[in-house]
Amino acid sequence: MGFMAFSTTVLGWLPGPMIYGALVDTCCEIWNSEGACSLYNLSDFRFRFHLLIMICRGVSMALFVGVFLFVSFSKTFEFNSHTDDDEEAKATLPSDKQPDQNGKYQYHSINQPFKMRSKIGGSPQP
Repeated sequence: MGFMAFSTTVLGWLPGPMIYGALVDTCCEIWNSEGACSLYNLSDFRFRFHLLIMICRGVSMALFVGVFLFVSFSKTFEFNSHTDDDEEAKATLPSDKQPDQNGKYQYHSINQPFKMRSKIGGSPQP
């Protein structure tokens, strides 16, 4: 867990300034003698900046869809039919529980209020 957080931080924090710095440097038209840019092509910078953002979002969306499809198709679903006539299921029910008029078992009675006990102890609370 710690290594994953560390690697995510390093991969998200370290290359970002270098990539965007290189992008800014490619838009320079006039360099002065000190190695700093004197004039930037703003329309070129705007295009490259938004293109880089779109590429990053496209790659992340493609990875997300790939992982989603992988997880969706790698699961196997089993649907077991269940009926109230199942003797094994009835054996696990308390003997005082009886099915209602529809043949379904009610686990919580509507007429009885739910009583909750404190984890620390004490009397039941309504």
